[in-house]
Order: sequence, then structure tokens, then C-alpha cells
Amino acid sequence: MSDQLDVRTDHEGTEHRPVTVIINGAKFVFMTDDVTGRQIKEKAGIPQDYSLYLRHPGDNEPISNDERVELHEGEHFFSRPPSNVS
Repeated sequence: MSDQLDVRTDHEGTEHRPVTVIINGAKFVFMTDDVTGRQIKEKAGIPQDYSLYLRHPGDNEPISNDERVELHEGEHFFSRPPSNVS
């Protein structure tokens, strides 16, 4: 089977390959590497009012709903419910 079957071309002629990431411990495949925090939450069934984070060694990067994210194969994201602290 050819690897070419997994390649998608957008309206500008840029090729995109599926990207697999881990969200809250489960694997999800995106057909593009350019997504928003909202799209990540929708794909994983995470409520929009939850906080989303990209896991980095020694730190976690918060991702807002409207923030654009360039996905990389194998990246790990996790969510947290809204805080009740005021």
C-alpha cells in the first residue's frame, strides 16, 4: 500500500499528512497539522470550558480555544475542568 494514500492537499497546494497525538491518554488522528484548541477539544470530546494544555518536559503550555496549534506526531495534550477558585 502506498504512503501517498495518507497525503491530503489543501487549496493552496500544501500537502498534509495525518498527525497522531495523545489527548488525555487516548490517541487521536488529525488530517492536518494546523488546528485550534477548540478543534482539539471537539475531537476528544472535551467540554469547551475546560482548560487544555500541551505537555512539555518540565512544563505545560496552556492552549486557548482560539489559539492555532501546529501539531507534531506523538505530542501529548491534557485537559482540566474549570477551577472553582475565585
